[in-house]
Amino acid sequence: MTKITLHDHYEFVSVARIYEITDQFCTARVSVHAMVDQECDVDINDVEVEWYINGQRTIYSGFKKLYEELFGINSYKKYSESVCSAAEDATYSYYQTLKSGAK
Repeated sequence: MTKITLHDHYEFVSVARIYEITDQFCTARVSVHAMVDQECDVDINDVEVEWYINGQRTIYSGFKKLYEELFGINSYKKYSESVCSAAEDATYSYYQTLKSGAK
């Protein structure tokens, strides 16, 4: 019989943190999907955004078109990136707080 010995072991937990980011124009519901290890190190692997105006969920392509018609060509990309970045930063900050031992 072959001898099997565990050489190493890593555990990761899959998490989804969902944030609502609201400004004067709309609300973005941002889902941050990540893997978190035992030391609270975070590896974000996906970010999804749903856009809401007046509490109603919008269709992605319609929201993008409206935003660019109001604020200029390629303005949507910058806006979307800033919303995603804010949610990613909040996720990193949360796990950094846990890592440092504070709650």
